[in-house]
Amino acid sequence: MARGRYLTLWVVVLAAMALSCTMLFPPVDGGDSGDDTYSVAFDAPLGSRVVPSGTLIGITWHAYVDADASATLSVLVRHTGDRENTDLETNIPLNSGRSDGSLTWDTAEFSGGVYIVRAQVLVDGVVKAESDASGEITIDGIPEFEFTAPSKAVTLESGGLVEIAWTAFDPDETGEDGSGKEDTTAKIGVDLDLNHASGNEVYIYESTLAVESADETFEWDGTDLDDNAADPGVYYVFALIDDTINSVLTVDATGTIEVAEEEEEEEEEVAVGIISPEDDIEFLTAGDPLEIEYGVNKSSDTLVDLRIDTDDNHANGNETTVVLQRLIEADTETAVHEWDGNDYRGVAVDDGIYTPIVSVSSGSSAATTVAGEALIYVRRGVAREVSGQTWERASGKWSLVESDDPPPPARRDATLAYDTANDRVVLFGGRDVAGTAYGDTWTWDGDNWANLGVAGPDARYAHAVAYDSDRGKLVLFGGFVGGVPNGETWEWDGTTWTRLAPANAPSARSGHAMTYDAEREEVVLFGGQDAGGLSQQTWTWNGTDWTLKSPANSPSQRHAHGMAYDSSRDVLVLFGGTTPAGTAGDVWEWDGTNWSDVTPAAVEPEDDEETSPGNRHSHAMVYDGLHSQVAVFAGNDGAVTRKDTWLWDGTQWTDGEMSGILASRQNVGMTYDSDRRRVVSFGGAVGAPLIALLTPAAEQDITAGNSLSISWRDDDPTNEAKITLRVCNDEDPASATIVREILTDREAQGDGVLDIYNWQVPQLNPGVYYIFAYISQQGATPADPQSVAPGRLIVPDPTQP
Repeated sequence: MARGRYLTLWVVVLAAMALSCTMLFPPVDGGDSGDDTYSVAFDAPLGSRVVPSGTLIGITWHAYVDADASATLSVLVRHTGDRENTDLETNIPLNSGRSDGSLTWDTAEFSGGVYIVRAQVLVDGVVKAESDASGEITIDGIPEFEFTAPSKAVTLESGGLVEIAWTAFDPDETGEDGSGKEDTTAKIGVDLDLNHASGNEVYIYESTLAVESADETFEWDGTDLDDNAADPGVYYVFALIDDTINSVLTVDATGTIEVAEEEEEEEEEVAVGIISPEDDIEFLTAGDPLEIEYGVNKSSDTLVDLRIDTDDNHANGNETTVVLQRLIEADTETAVHEWDGNDYRGVAVDDGIYTPIVSVSSGSSAATTVAGEALIYVRRGVAREVSGQTWERASGKWSLVESDDPPPPARRDATLAYDTANDRVVLFGGRDVAGTAYGDTWTWDGDNWANLGVAGPDARYAHAVAYDSDRGKLVLFGGFVGGVPNGETWEWDGTTWTRLAPANAPSARSGHAMTYDAEREEVVLFGGQDAGGLSQQTWTWNGTDWTLKSPANSPSQRHAHGMAYDSSRDVLVLFGGTTPAGTAGDVWEWDGTNWSDVTPAAVEPEDDEETSPGNRHSHAMVYDGLHSQVAVFAGNDGAVTRKDTWLWDGTQWTDGEMSGILASRQNVGMTYDSDRRRVVSFGGAVGAPLIALLTPAAEQDITAGNSLSISWRDDDPTNEAKITLRVCNDEDPASATIVREILTDREAQGDGVLDIYNWQVPQLNPGVYYIFAYISQQGATPADPQSVAPGRLIVPDPTQP
């Protein structure tokens, strides 16, 4: 009986085993053919991963066929983006029962992207079973980079610049962990040979690649990233492209750069003459004194006279003496006079355009007299006119541009911001020469100004704006409205102004600065002046409410400062302003949590050249995307209104050395047009127009019908002034009578260059005559002339011998 039970049990076990043999490799999900005849599965690859382009990926599989039909296997990859299939191997024969196989996938011929590996069992072209490998394979595409300059051999002279330009992009952004990778970097270098791993490379610039094709330009001055000068020689230009996934890509430019030998300058003996100012300069006599430096360099004690003159004849008696018989000790090379705008007697000189002159005498020898090359534009008080000019800067040059349609009225303290959603510069507010505020909204498209005529914030000035590029809104806060600080928050969407009512907001204020922090997607406001005085508060705006921040460190209280967001370093930069201690020149950076004082250490200047913007207020400050640096322009240094441009790279200041700008200014509106890649400015406070007659320089007879050359210099920062020339019968304007009007509505210039008018002398009564010059912003004749020609005119009396 027991034996029978054991036999029965053994039969049941054998039957179960036989049944299980047909189920060793059941079909996988998605491969069900309706029966258990076919199945396929992957042994590799397993799991998702990111690989560099060109990686060899091993693929192993096993399949099961329980039929006599002739079955084959195909292995393919599918791009998850465009859903395109690419066969790796097809028509692999499968035997009845289990089949195993492997192949190698070379990713070099595949574009970057995410791929799925798939196997299919086919009978007579019909898919009977299929399976996907677990996970996905992401091929990181190789970045693209191509130099466009230099394309030929070029030479970098001492003190010059050479353009290096390229086109590049890397659209792949996935890292090894699948969560995203660091930005792809391009490290630009120069090398004396073509082996860029030998250790003699000089790295000169670092950049990040965009995800879309973009052009970038760098102007090399011959120094490396640590500001060390490259040795003379012929250099190959190359780039190392690192996307953290693929091997570092090396790209060479087709052109070379020869760094020329720097000629050693022989130390020259200081000669008698005016050393500074070296360039034309505006002198506001209400500010700090103007330094006039001059060379003496005499072996014995010398006496110095310092004079100024409105014309080019420095011996006709109309010169003004500023320093009289100053004793300078022997062997003194140079001396400085701190000029306060008065003559040597303490009498204030008139507004005008002057040439400085120095005379040096020693012993019984004749005096050596030398005139300076720069002009001094003397203006009393502060800059009291406003500009209606539009200036643009690209490629190192300022250019005055004209609108076909009428531009905004001249103004100062207006704000400009670039609306990226609508590709327009937006101007709002400001005030005219009389201090009357504007409440108009204008746009600039690169060719024309347009007055939108929309309702919006009340007329105001000394407000601040920032463009929130994430939300596509221009944010405005505060300013002076009706002579009272304002605390309103407004937004402009490209069509309409909307006043907002946030639960929290800064106090009403003016003279504050605002900019958009793109990394943290919020507008940042700092400082200004409210009812309690100067502020050092930091506020942020998220599109809904203002938040008062509590940084551990902060710039001091101030207003009339500048701020700009450096998108290449993801920090906000603040510079200068007016503080309780006076005009500031410190540099601070905001990282979203705290302020850091990054003011560079003072650098000993070479050849008396400035090494930083110094202290200043009421300047303009923008991020210049063309040069990837923060730019500071103009402003007031506490003594004079400036017209210089400085660039900040996060470590040091460099002189922008921009040419073309004609006049100093402050409180100018400025922004960066990222579409047209140029800085745009409008308006600002500028000096009143000036004129100085040069000829006739000496007394001369005139006869009816003859031509008389009348020449002058003028300086018109407003670009709106007109000149009038008149003949009068007395050199004293108070008692003179107008005899003839020579010239009217002559457009003034803005740079002090020589202008000439040839006057056809009419019939005049015998006598003595004088030429008066008038200049005014609106073209109306002022009560008094600004200049009288140094030479008088004589009409002889024919009845007298």
